[in-house]
Amino acid sequence: AKTGIRNFYNYPNPFPSSTQFAFLLTGSEIPEQLHIKIYTVAGRLIRQIDVTSGNLQLGFNRVFWDGLDTEGDRIGNGYYFIKCVVQAASGTDEIIQKILKLE
Repeated sequence: AKTGIRNFYNYPNPFPSSTQFAFLLTGSEIPEQLHIKIYTVAGRLIRQIDVTSGNLQLGFNRVFWDGLDTEGDRIGNGYYFIKCVVQAASGTDEIIQKILKLE
């Protein structure tokens, strides 16, 4: 079965400083890579979190984000788009969510 991502959400949401992304990985193989990309509403990529297969499992997964951008600065209040991309031998799947930072 093709590897896929389902039920992607973050908590807490809205989040004050850091948050956790939770999701289900479906299919019959653990993906080689998973990327969580955080964008401003204007579409600028401000952070990418790369998760390798050794840190993933089929079923429930959780990934922590410290709320910092690529430069290590705390992001401002507001909405952000999260794009989660999973790459496996059986193909690629992605999901996009909107989250709110409110401190």
